[in-house]
Amino acid sequence: MAEGAGLTYSRNDIVTEAILGIVIITLVIAEIVLFVISDNLTIILTHFFYFPVVLAAFHYPRRGVIIATIISFIYLGVSWYVSSPGMPLLTATMQFYVFVSVGILVSSLSATMRMNELKYRSVFDSSGSCICLINAVKGTLIESNNKCQPFFDGLNEKKAGWSLFDYWENVEERATFFRRLAEEGAVSDQEATITRSDGNRVSCLVSGGLLPEDTVILILTDITVRKHAEDALRESEQRFRQLADLLPQAVFELDVNRKITFANKSGIEMFGYTADDVAKGANADQIIADRDRQRMHDNFARRIRGDAMPAGIEYTALRKDGSTFPAVMYASPIRKNDVTIGFRGIFVDISERKSLENALELRNSQLSIINTIIRAATSSCEPHAFLTFSLARILEMLDFDAGAIYLIDSETHEAGLITVQGLTDEEKTEFNRSLQKLQTDIQPYNAYFIRSQSVFSEITETDDELSSASSLRIFARKIGMTVFAAIPLTTEERTVGVMFIASRHRAQFSDEEKAMIVSLGRELASAILHNILRKELEQSNAEANLFLDIMAHDINNINTISLGYAEILAGLKPEGAQSEYIHRILSSVRQSASIIDNVSTIRKIRETSKKLRPVPLDDIIRADMKNFSDVHIDFTPSGAVVYANELLSEVFTNLISNSRKFGGNDVRIAIGVEEEDGRVVVSVSDTGPGMPDKSRIFNRFETGNSSRSGKGLGLSICRMLIESYGGRIWVEDRIPGHSDEGLTIRFTLKKQPDSGAGSGGESGENPGEG
Repeated sequence: MAEGAGLTYSRNDIVTEAILGIVIITLVIAEIVLFVISDNLTIILTHFFYFPVVLAAFHYPRRGVIIATIISFIYLGVSWYVSSPGMPLLTATMQFYVFVSVGILVSSLSATMRMNELKYRSVFDSSGSCICLINAVKGTLIESNNKCQPFFDGLNEKKAGWSLFDYWENVEERATFFRRLAEEGAVSDQEATITRSDGNRVSCLVSGGLLPEDTVILILTDITVRKHAEDALRESEQRFRQLADLLPQAVFELDVNRKITFANKSGIEMFGYTADDVAKGANADQIIADRDRQRMHDNFARRIRGDAMPAGIEYTALRKDGSTFPAVMYASPIRKNDVTIGFRGIFVDISERKSLENALELRNSQLSIINTIIRAATSSCEPHAFLTFSLARILEMLDFDAGAIYLIDSETHEAGLITVQGLTDEEKTEFNRSLQKLQTDIQPYNAYFIRSQSVFSEITETDDELSSASSLRIFARKIGMTVFAAIPLTTEERTVGVMFIASRHRAQFSDEEKAMIVSLGRELASAILHNILRKELEQSNAEANLFLDIMAHDINNINTISLGYAEILAGLKPEGAQSEYIHRILSSVRQSASIIDNVSTIRKIRETSKKLRPVPLDDIIRADMKNFSDVHIDFTPSGAVVYANELLSEVFTNLISNSRKFGGNDVRIAIGVEEEDGRVVVSVSDTGPGMPDKSRIFNRFETGNSSRSGKGLGLSICRMLIESYGGRIWVEDRIPGHSDEGLTIRFTLKKQPDSGAGSGGESGENPGEG
């Protein structure tokens, strides 16, 4: 709108009035000319009627024809009234039709013009964008629609002559627009910033075109919301990128052709590429090793089809420098309108995890070998068989090609070959001929056998020239080995031998392998030492059993003969000192025989402690009572059946004998049997002198009374037997609080659930082994 002097004019009003003025002036000039030419008033009168006809038809298009017709009738009336020879009625009638036709024509043209103006005005006012006309030179506003209000606040109150340039402050931005406008004639969608008078900025797109008379039409579209959305999206993308760059994993996006469209900082560094490499079009095929590439293609195809896939898939990743590492790819399709347009995911470097898995696998192999060695050591008494088996397992599980084990001869101090494996027959023949024995005190073998040093080394072509190279190592090089190790078989006590291993395909030993092989050497040494000690123990046991057999047989025979002669002498009824000496001889011989019997009993306990069966307790007690017919024994049968063996009678024999020995001929003994909680409690009480200190009564060589003779094996044997049956034994005062009025010895035995089982029957259950 153009404003001034309190009046508001639209451009269309100005144009209309200008056109009307031109028509009037034209008609006036025409009338004057006709008047001058014709010198006749009727011509002036006739043309005078054109003025109202044209004006009415132009200003009132819909009613212009009616008005023109009325004016034409007026013209006819005037013509008839002033009819003269110069103005015939026929001419007037024709002029009537001319007036009507002119009215119709002008009305039609005016209606069309006004309709077009209305259309353009409707577009102008209803546009969603600000449309305005400005002066191209000064930027003053000529006309604008109501959508310009958000751009130029207070538009209706502004005084005439204000410039749009006051709002478009960016001079460079504005100059660029008008330069392009001058060069191209029209500009579309150039971004600009309009600064309102309140300081708020409005982002917009400016389009424009040149009009005549230095007029420019501008179209301003508010894109503030879009700019805010773009800024938010840009901020979100920046946040995503920053977060992605903080992740230690490789984050990536691919298109359907596997071209890398995005990679975070970790991903670029992980594979050794640069951001420029990604920008130039790096492909996922470049970061996957050849052997896994086709599998990756197939997996991407399956993901596009929507097949069920595991979350992560392991691949061998490929760096730019050609090195590889294990990685797991997690990927999911990027879909748009239900169409897969790419993939998004992460790569996780699992080198550390793989290293731990390999270390765990190595440790499991070590444990497996150790268990194998232990089983072999415990099941085999022959060192050669045990070491042959163990070396084979070590070579197999550690993937070595050849090995040998030497053991030190304790007498000659030479190391003798026990086993060699992994050689051809020809190689083995040569090995046995030249390396059957090693001198442990010469270099370099003294480092292995005497100083217990482990050696891990690479075999080179110059080994023959080294004084430190052993004949074993030279032989290994000769048959194509690349690495060599010498492992002393050492325990905390001593070195018993050395294990040598070699490989044709390894370049070196890893630290984990070295530690494991040394550990295996210690385990092997422990097993060898255990085997040696077991053989020594078996030899000692054999010697001890020989001594026991000699004692039980030969010495017992001598005791029997001595006892017979002593009884013959006692039958001669000697007197005085001779009688005393003979009785002492008898007592000593009987005591010697008792000791031998006790030792034999202990031996039987060791041999039969696990072989338990149901035993009727009453039968055992009655049988032992018959052996002590001269002693008063009270016993009430219980019918109890317990788990024991034939040695159970030794318990009652020793307890009754002990009571008679210390209680004298007048001692009274009571045997009681009670059942409680699935066990049988047996008590043996006597009226003897008792014992104040009961804590050591079952210890070996403790007889309970230092004033009495005895070797202390009887009660110790009782404890050993009861404990072998799974029970316990203890001692109490017969009368609580009166330690000098006799003892009660109690012990427990496992009860058979079905006490009615027959005596002596074997049972499949063996509670003594639990």
